[in-house]
Amino acid sequence: MVEITLDPLRPADVNQLLADALGCGPERSAALATLVLDKTQGNPFFINQFLVSLYKDRLIAFDPQSGAFSWDLDRIRRAGITDNVVDFMAKKLRRLSPSAQRVLTLAACIGHKFDLGTLALVDERPPEATAADLREALREGVVLPADAEHRYVHAAPDHGGEGGLPAGDIDASYRFLHDRVQQAAYSLVDEDRKQDLHLRIGRLMLARRELGERDEHLFDTVNHLNLGASRIASPDERTILARLNLAAGMKAKASAAYDVAAGYFGAGVSLVDEEGWEQDYELAFALHLEGADCGFLSGRSAEAEPLFNVSLTRARTDLDRAHVYARRILLFNTVARFDESVRCARTALALLGIELPEREDRIRAALAAELAEVPRNLASRQITELFDAPELKSPEHKAALTILTNVSAAILVAEPSLHALVCVKHANISLKHGHAEVSAWGYLIYAIVLVDQGRYAEAYEFGRLAMDLDEKMGCAVVSSKVKSSFAVFISPYREPLRRSFAYLAQAHRDGRETGDFQFASYSLLHGITSRLSHGVALGAVSEEIERSLPFLQRTRDVMSGLIVTSSKQMIANLRGCTLGHHTLSDGVFDEDEFSATLGAPNHEFMAAFYHIQRAQLAFLYGDHERALALIALAEPLRPYLANMWMSTEVPFYASLILLALCPKAPGAEQARYASEIARHAADVAAWAESCPENFRHKHLLISAERARVSGDDAAATDLYEEAIKAAQESEFLHHEALSNELAARFHLAKGRMKIARMYMADAAHGYARWGAEAKVAQLHGAHAELTPRGPAAETARPPRPTMTPAPGATSSEDSRLYGALEEKVRERTAALEEAQAKVIRLEREVADKRMAGGFAREIEDALAGAKLALARALGQDESSSRPCLTFDSGVELGKLHEELSLRFSDEEMERMSGRLQHIFENQEELDAALRLAFKATDHALAVAREIIRLSAEAHGG
Repeated sequence: MVEITLDPLRPADVNQLLADALGCGPERSAALATLVLDKTQGNPFFINQFLVSLYKDRLIAFDPQSGAFSWDLDRIRRAGITDNVVDFMAKKLRRLSPSAQRVLTLAACIGHKFDLGTLALVDERPPEATAADLREALREGVVLPADAEHRYVHAAPDHGGEGGLPAGDIDASYRFLHDRVQQAAYSLVDEDRKQDLHLRIGRLMLARRELGERDEHLFDTVNHLNLGASRIASPDERTILARLNLAAGMKAKASAAYDVAAGYFGAGVSLVDEEGWEQDYELAFALHLEGADCGFLSGRSAEAEPLFNVSLTRARTDLDRAHVYARRILLFNTVARFDESVRCARTALALLGIELPEREDRIRAALAAELAEVPRNLASRQITELFDAPELKSPEHKAALTILTNVSAAILVAEPSLHALVCVKHANISLKHGHAEVSAWGYLIYAIVLVDQGRYAEAYEFGRLAMDLDEKMGCAVVSSKVKSSFAVFISPYREPLRRSFAYLAQAHRDGRETGDFQFASYSLLHGITSRLSHGVALGAVSEEIERSLPFLQRTRDVMSGLIVTSSKQMIANLRGCTLGHHTLSDGVFDEDEFSATLGAPNHEFMAAFYHIQRAQLAFLYGDHERALALIALAEPLRPYLANMWMSTEVPFYASLILLALCPKAPGAEQARYASEIARHAADVAAWAESCPENFRHKHLLISAERARVSGDDAAATDLYEEAIKAAQESEFLHHEALSNELAARFHLAKGRMKIARMYMADAAHGYARWGAEAKVAQLHGAHAELTPRGPAAETARPPRPTMTPAPGATSSEDSRLYGALEEKVRERTAALEEAQAKVIRLEREVADKRMAGGFAREIEDALAGAKLALARALGQDESSSRPCLTFDSGVELGKLHEELSLRFSDEEMERMSGRLQHIFENQEELDAALRLAFKATDHALAVAREIIRLSAEAHGG
């Protein structure tokens, strides 16, 4: 069943509806439409009922002589018809017989849907008699049958069902025509009778439930009993109802209906008095604790706090008090009161005999002791063998794991020096005593400690174990935490960063479904910042931000909301939508006001993100001094990031910033810079060895810049090209552009204008593809002679310079450059030929699954265009005078005659020079053809997939 919500009709729609119904022109019905709209406010249901009422009251009548409907507006106005739909329907219902009204009011108390059996029980008459009184409402259309059984019940004339099947043997179901009709029928019940009726209905439903209907009608039963609870005098019955509210609340909570669950727990709490705490402590404690839990999960933190306080005061055991503190930690996490979260954890763990030390020396000693315990607790088992470890039995250890789980994220913000200790302690409990539902989280956060120690392979094994255990256990408490943290802390050191996007998306879905809104928010935050770090198109990241902000606002996750807002303004800056390169302010967002919050308690995590992003912008725009000051602010905040992906941006950008400043720095500063660069470069090199997909291009770019500063031009030349290629292969678009820009500046400083122009054009093209219009504009302004001009600059590259090898050249560096050129030519040729083969294969595949109509013609045209463009680019078209090739990144063509003559004959040299000449003369045209080919190919692939899908569906159907 699909529910369609009808919005109020507009005046023109109401008039057209009346004109069609009354068979007249809109100009004649306009005045009536205005009156109808005034009475009904455009409510479609009310309009229909209103018009039927006017017709029945002969205020609208059909005139046989004129063959048209007629009405008298003054008579309609004088009729005193109410503009309240419930009052209007109540007046209509009062026209029914008293017996029909009575049975309708009872049905309204039951609900929008009801069955004959329940209605007869409430009516306290045989089903046949109740069915007879209901027949009038069915005829009038205010009640409708909900199944086919009613045909047997109402098959006979109006005398108790005689002539049909006995109504008692059939339990037909019905529903009110509209919720407003039910409300109108309910309004006919005297207020002092409603509670009694609901209590009677609830008791009857409970009796039926106890006879075997189980939980099928649990919510309906409890709702009725709660409405009549004030009439219950028996302590035993009040206790029964409190237990039913606990059951209903737990059922609603399991479905993530936290607001509904909080209502049931609150109703149960209201039934428990002082005597209730004494007679049924477990019931009273559970109602208060679960009520507090769902209070904050539904966003009602102010209502949750008093329930937590009562639970703590009334708790009889240390274990129960620890459970209260465990839930309270989550409340403090949600409202960013992380210091209080950590205090709660210390108190709770102390109740269980576990100490979280406060002094730094004691923290270090405790951590060393816990780390030494790991191999003993592992007991020669392989990490993969832990998957089948026994179940944890001790309730105290289970409670300790829950507390450590709940506080782990807060400790990272409030007391990062404690984080490693909490992580290792969590893992040790599971290693030593067995697995609880939350053990997956312990292994995951222990893996984070291993990352900090540089043990990336081992960390990844524990991370994968955590992911597998999470899938096995299906624990709602940690599912979002495990996936989110694996994506942020573990995966980037062993897997391509883009894989983390899927982990984070699933973590967000899990968090929303299970009520872990804290990590559901974190998943959105890291999904956005990871995409920014990967160089995903800024427009796409901006759209992701706009989709995420409403959720962050609803969950009141202040920290995540601030970081996402900062990221949003970073994108605005890069796209040229702020007040300048130097600021995130845009006329609406005030960066000064925003940055003033950085010094607030527990804002170090957010401050780290902010300073890193601002340092990236400053470096990108060439403001190296400012970039250095900003990255220096981020450096001491890295412990708050605990080796998450964002922390790896610090060594990378710090190295590039220091290398940019180093040549002009005083001697003493140069030595200090060199030491810091070596330290940062060592980190990036280690990461590149562990995960080349994410870090190799960064390592190569740092190495290129170090070679530049040291004067090793030959090495720098090779390393820049390798960095560009590695960034391209790993799809770090913005780093590919940055590598091209730095290579261009290197060659420009050496006076190689032609090669600098090639690299700078590729840099501008890359930044444009990324969406950084402000950066592209800066390059055009600062290097107009090196970059393309005009609106085509975003996609077009300038022609490569014409170069003919001149005799007498002996440069080994030039020889290396020419070798790189040959490699580029071979790569481009192979890429073009592969694309051409793909198009041909696709054409055949589509031909096999061809469908009639313009759709097939569209794909044939696209494929033909792609084939033609590729053939021209490869020199296979008849109109082509000679073969011609193209390549992405230009390299300098020096004077290579002497070196090349050792490798090629004179005839080969002459032929090669002619080919290169043709490349450079036709470069812009060839690039345009290639772009056309790729565009046509992409379009052809998309259309072909759709054709194949539709064809498969058609054959399957």
